[in-house]
Amino acid sequence: MTRAVVLALGCALSVSAIGCTRIDVGSGSRTGRHGYTIPHTLRLGEPTEYGSLNPHLDARVAGIAALTMAWLLRSGSDDRPVPELATAVPTQSNGGISRDGRTITYHLRHDAMWSDGAPFTADDVLFSTRTVLDPHTNEATRFFFDDIARVSAPDKYRVVLTLKHPYAGAVFAYFYSGGSICILPAHVLAHLPNINTAPYNSMPVGIGPFTYARWDRGNQIVLAANPRYFRGRPKLDRIIFKLYPNFITTYGALRAHTIDLAPWYASVSDGVEKDREFFVLQRSEFGLSYFILNLRRPPFDDIAVRRAVRLAIDRKRIQQIFLAGSPATTDATYPLTETVYPMGHPMYAAMPVVPHDPAAANRILDHDGWRRGADGVRVKNGRPLEITIPVEAGWRGTDQLQEILRAELHDIGAVADTRYFASALMESPQSPVMLGNFDLNPTTFQLDAYGDLSTIFGCAGGPPDGWNRGGYCNPALDRLLAAFNATYDESARRKVAYRIQRTIYDDVPVISSVSDAQDWIMNTDLHGFNPNRTTPYDDFMNVDI
Repeated sequence: MTRAVVLALGCALSVSAIGCTRIDVGSGSRTGRHGYTIPHTLRLGEPTEYGSLNPHLDARVAGIAALTMAWLLRSGSDDRPVPELATAVPTQSNGGISRDGRTITYHLRHDAMWSDGAPFTADDVLFSTRTVLDPHTNEATRFFFDDIARVSAPDKYRVVLTLKHPYAGAVFAYFYSGGSICILPAHVLAHLPNINTAPYNSMPVGIGPFTYARWDRGNQIVLAANPRYFRGRPKLDRIIFKLYPNFITTYGALRAHTIDLAPWYASVSDGVEKDREFFVLQRSEFGLSYFILNLRRPPFDDIAVRRAVRLAIDRKRIQQIFLAGSPATTDATYPLTETVYPMGHPMYAAMPVVPHDPAAANRILDHDGWRRGADGVRVKNGRPLEITIPVEAGWRGTDQLQEILRAELHDIGAVADTRYFASALMESPQSPVMLGNFDLNPTTFQLDAYGDLSTIFGCAGGPPDGWNRGGYCNPALDRLLAAFNATYDESARRKVAYRIQRTIYDDVPVISSVSDAQDWIMNTDLHGFNPNRTTPYDDFMNVDI
């Protein structure tokens, strides 16, 4: 399943254990304890707020939910699914997936229980599946679930899915912590008409190493160690997610030692990493920063304009925004890429990097009939070459990016009309990007280790069903995406992935920028924090402070 998140430039949530870098920017001891450290209590800063703690209703809470909620499979250290409430990852080789790819069987643990003490059974999985498919539920996404023809439970510890068609990424999409929604407790919710307004959404019952203890809206979410977790008790007693309006206040709290861990972005950190009492941990991730082009309207319905703008943008300069002049970041941290799979992804295939070449861009536009007026702005069929760019306000890197884009588009006779919007609007269904009122938009998306791109580039992937916000539709690509998802052999699927990347490269529905990283800055007393490339909190049993 694809996990796409529209975020501010350089701001993504997932992290990686592969290709990581540890940067000791201070000289604090990794074994000593600071006076402000609270033993076995981790305080984590997040510049966000949530509408619900139920990931069915608010997808942004998926990170915290990985610590508390119920999943058949988790994302392991290699970013692949590992058993959680299921006893094994279903495959064709172990008989969990039928030869035709349409029947998937999950065998469930017998010793798992909900945090309120109720036993976990297949009834919970059946109820949760029906809840997702209920059109009255305000689900954040129904991706994959609409492809389920039938779900049954031959006994209390076995669940059988029958799919409408084969889908090789099913184990990444059905109650998997690396991107799918969680299992819900039938004994708590089944009697309600729907889950939309259930009190449960403010204090969920789950199955995980931690339970929800309290939620002070706009302030903090407190988790406590779950003594009923079937893998045992985690080393931490509590995790406190401190909620802040932005990274400025988050880093202020870090300096004041009221939090121990936070995402770190060099472009907005203002040097907080130079404090000797902090430690920076860098991770690459399965994320990509890029520019969406709106193909539904001029000028980007013209492939010549798309190719010219790709040549006009100096992506090396953009890379420097991510590096932010910090000695703790290098070209390898945010490597330039020309594909829609980030570097390091199992499906990644290198493509020739399109150089920054404004002269070539101008030649393309000349040949395509875009003529410069007296003011230097190009016009074709009476329409000036104007490009509307909606962006989230308040990010230093975003401001730098807009200045670069404005100058580089001016060099090829285009006018950049930058419009700033509050972050709350940019993430809402009424955002200009969701409504299609834009030409170019800087954003990011994230993938799991499987890498289905159908919700990002497929013809049927437009909002609200997916993240194809530029309206790109190529029937030949759709056939490749279908072939990818019908191919269970990974080496064969990788060959299809190359053709997918080449098609998108040629059509230019997006302009790739850099493969993303997720860095963390932490109290030097913290140890055992080893996030992978897809989920930051899936391996928390041995984290302690």
